[in-house]
Amino acid sequence: MNKVIETKLIQLIREIYRDSYGQFPAEPLTLETDVQKDLHFDSILLVVLQIQIEDEFQIRFDAAHDDLRYTFSKIGRIIDYIQQHVGV
Repeated sequence: MNKVIETKLIQLIREIYRDSYGQFPAEPLTLETDVQKDLHFDSILLVVLQIQIEDEFQIRFDAAHDDLRYTFSKIGRIIDYIQQHVGV
């Protein structure tokens, strides 16, 4: 797991959460944290996260070919996707 990608992604998630819900919860984020269930990201927040990831890592998600519901379920899966597409 790439720690730089993990750190940047968690920072993005924290910023989006704070902007939407206020103070971030005390429990730490892990690779198994479910963005939708644990952090309550709805479809709008997931799109915001997608756009910020695309801008930060210079990648593009392809909804026609990628299972974005699966990719955006857990932090570890998002990191895996980013790692596979950075520099492609």
